[in-house]
Amino acid sequence: MDTPLILVLHPDDTGCDLMVDALRKSGFRVRCAPDAAAALESLAQQPRIALLVADFPGHQLAMTRLRREPALERVPLLAICQSPQDAPEDAVAFLRTPADVSELLQWAFLLTGADPEALARLPQLLPSKRAVC
Repeated sequence: MDTPLILVLHPDDTGCDLMVDALRKSGFRVRCAPDAAAALESLAQQPRIALLVADFPGHQLAMTRLRREPALERVPLLAICQSPQDAPEDAVAFLRTPADVSELLQWAFLLTGADPEALARLPQLLPSKRAVC
């Protein structure tokens, strides 16, 4: 089975470090995109899911532009934002910021169809205290 790629749309590299680190330690490949243009470049790598951190100016415009791309229209979108109203209509799930890393990883495993055994190892992959991003 190939290693699932997750596209993270987040305007700030340092702001998504914990999220990216947790996803990588859990066996995912991760590509960060600070804007719609960078996300469009990433589509050639065929991400399994897109993770949108929707607490930045212009995220709605970025998603509108991305959803016009045939390569992304079937990619599930997981939104991380302050309220469900901030999430795009077509998001399959919503996590409230700050997002709990274990919940984020559970959604990542579910949406990518990744190895269920990896999900069982989840407690070993997380810091001992509750991690949020």
